[in-house]
Amino acid sequence: MQELVSEIKHLRVRLHHFLRHYDDCIKTAPSRKNLKAYVSGQIGPLERKNMEAMALECEKKPRSLQMFMANLGWDEDAVAGKNREIICKDHYDDSAIGIIDETSHAKKGNKTTGVKRQHCGATGKRDNCVVSVHLAYTSQDFCTLADAYLYLPEEWCEDKERRRAAGVPE
Repeated sequence: MQELVSEIKHLRVRLHHFLRHYDDCIKTAPSRKNLKAYVSGQIGPLERKNMEAMALECEKKPRSLQMFMANLGWDEDAVAGKNREIICKDHYDDSAIGIIDETSHAKKGNKTTGVKRQHCGATGKRDNCVVSVHLAYTSQDFCTLADAYLYLPEEWCEDKERRRAAGVPE
């Protein structure tokens, strides 16, 4: 048991070392610490993985982690580029394949960005939901998500005020 605990602690150190690859994508030192707290919370033992619980587990103020996620303290395009760079450098395989797939999540109301009454694979019927499109990279011994985009329905694209209220750029 002691060996397992030691191995798990070593994995956390390795994870934090790996996250340093993204330092140039994260705007500030406090945001880099918040990223470590968020990722640690996602992989940690918490039963409920909400911002408050993850922040308290890392001895952070819940509001700081919530603001980090709400304000996206990183350059999203730089993070995606860094992901692809790591995949190409460390996991290149001539026989690898890309997989494109959509994921839908049922939602109530109409405020969530991209929500619309449309086919929802999660419920198997036409439902109020959001849809995202993902690109996965897979080889014989490795797989990862390489990119993801939120599908923005035409109604959202045409409604400038709705996009502005949700923080969706032009």
